[in-house]
Amino acid sequence: MRRVTFAVRALVSQMQQYGDSVGHHIGLHRSDLTAMNLISQAAMRGERMGPSDVARQMSLSAAAVTALVDRLEKVGHLERTPDERDRRRVRLDVSEQATGVSRRMFRPLTEQMVKVLDPYSDEELELVLKVITEMTEAVQHADPGTADLSGTPYAERHAVRPGDGEPTLGPHETG
Repeated sequence: MRRVTFAVRALVSQMQQYGDSVGHHIGLHRSDLTAMNLISQAAMRGERMGPSDVARQMSLSAAAVTALVDRLEKVGHLERTPDERDRRRVRLDVSEQATGVSRRMFRPLTEQMVKVLDPYSDEELELVLKVITEMTEAVQHADPGTADLSGTPYAERHAVRPGDGEPTLGPHETG
């Protein structure tokens, strides 16, 4: 089991590096690509996302998402349209331009993955799909807030003192 979890972590790391490289080539940050991926996946499920949905899923502030959306809209990768069900809301859509660029940039990765998967039977691929789907769900249910950081430098720097209610910053963090 341990070898599988390490292999999955290695795969995720390589995928992030590939995504970072794609972003570098087209002048986008990882957060830009992540937001576009979230919006695109929601659209494939028949769902619509607005800026507040992106903020919630990416754990970003409203100001950070506004800057991100402005940046992506400016380069033509994202479109804002009023939500037809609630005109007070804005719906975000990945543009055709961005979809085309994405296809071209991720085609080499897709081709390599197809080469790897091609020898497997339909039954084996079903098992692979099941495992990946279930692992994705496991990641979605994992709560990093439950991690035990006691005894780590992070825990000492960010300890909450009784009655404080706020994390304590070290001298180098307060300027």
